[in-house]
Amino acid sequence: MKALAALTVLAMLSGCDNGGSSGGNNDSGTNNDAGTGTDGGTHNDGGTVGYQIGGAILTAGATGLVLATPGEPNLTIPHSYLPAFHFANRVPTGTAYNVTVFSQPSSSDCNNAICTCSIIDGGVGIVGTSDVDTVQVTCAIQLP
Repeated sequence: MKALAALTVLAMLSGCDNGGSSGGNNDSGTNNDAGTGTDGGTHNDGGTVGYQIGGAILTAGATGLVLATPGEPNLTIPHSYLPAFHFANRVPTGTAYNVTVFSQPSSSDCNNAICTCSIIDGGVGIVGTSDVDTVQVTCAIQLP
C-alpha cells in the first residue's frame, strides 16, 4: 500500500512543470520561435517586430555621410567600406522607404578633395517580408 501511495505521489509530481503544463509559455516572454506576427514581422529577436532597411557602401569616401529615409532617424556612416549598414528601427511589412543622401561626407578619406556620394540602386521601395539589404551607395572623389 505504501508503495502504491509513493507511486501515486511520484506520478503527480512528474506531471508538474512549473505551471506550464496547461499550454503556458515558459520562454520568459521572448518569442524565439521565428514565428511571424500579423503585420508580417518576425519575432525571432526577443519580441521586436519588423524588418530593417539597409544595404552597403561600395566605395571609399563615405566617412561622415548621412543617409535618410522617412520615419527613421538619420544614419551617419562612421567609416568607409562599411560592409553593411541599416537604419535604427525595424519597420512592418508595407512600409515605404526612400533612402536619400541627407548630407555629403566631410572626411579625410577624400584627401582634401570633395567626396560626393549617391544612392545607385535599391533606394526606393516597400518593405516586404524580409530585411531590405539592397540599398547600394557609392562615393566619388572629385579632385580640386
